[in-house]
Amino acid sequence: MAAVHCVIIGFTQDTKLKSRLFTYPDIKGSPTEVPVSVGINAYLLDAKNILVEKRSRPLSPVLPKVEYGSKPTDGGNFVITPEEHADILADEAAAKYMRRYVGSRELINGQQRWCLWLADLNPEDLRRSPILRSRIEAVRTFRAASKAASTRDYPHHHLFRQFGVVEDAPIVGIPEVSSENRRYLPVAHLEPGAIISNKVYGAVDASGLIFAIASSSAFMTWMKAVGGRRSAVGGRRSAVGGRRSHEV
Repeated sequence: MAAVHCVIIGFTQDTKLKSRLFTYPDIKGSPTEVPVSVGINAYLLDAKNILVEKRSRPLSPVLPKVEYGSKPTDGGNFVITPEEHADILADEAAAKYMRRYVGSRELINGQQRWCLWLADLNPEDLRRSPILRSRIEAVRTFRAASKAASTRDYPHHHLFRQFGVVEDAPIVGIPEVSSENRRYLPVAHLEPGAIISNKVYGAVDASGLIFAIASSSAFMTWMKAVGGRRSAVGGRRSAVGGRRSHEV
């Protein structure tokens, strides 16, 4: 379930007033004030306003690049649920294209889903399989109704709409969405050939370094700090008044 976090900010030109910062140890309780000695920065911390800049490459050369998974934009027609699994297996032509499909929910909760990965589709298999033909046609219909011209014009309806990490080697999977109450981010090693969705980040991680970093308490602390809330102290913060409050 999604939660909405509100930050209340007060502005003033009176430089004599001191910034005040509040936190909620209990989200349903009353706020408590946090001492401010430096000022309130953009992450609602009592610290200098040093911002984390966006990067397109890893900071360290020893780290592999972590990328999004693949986005189907298929109306669910490439995705195979546990209830549909037996029917796909019964279709010999379709079964050979079935791969494990991992989104945030599957990675975190150990649930099972699969997908039809048709990057190497043999036209003869398409001719033999009514399941493949019907699902590809359903994808074509779904995309034709899209509001995005790029999706409507995409010509390869047997393929996912966007390709991310696809490796015939073990990869590490990192969920895009997880609970703020976790002490550690759930991270998993995935077998060769697994397809991760666009709700999972992935990378080939032969050394295990990405797995170690992403599943560490230090990484969770980092995310809670730069993500805009101080969950480490149990909830939300709000800033009211003061010279530095305009930076929040």
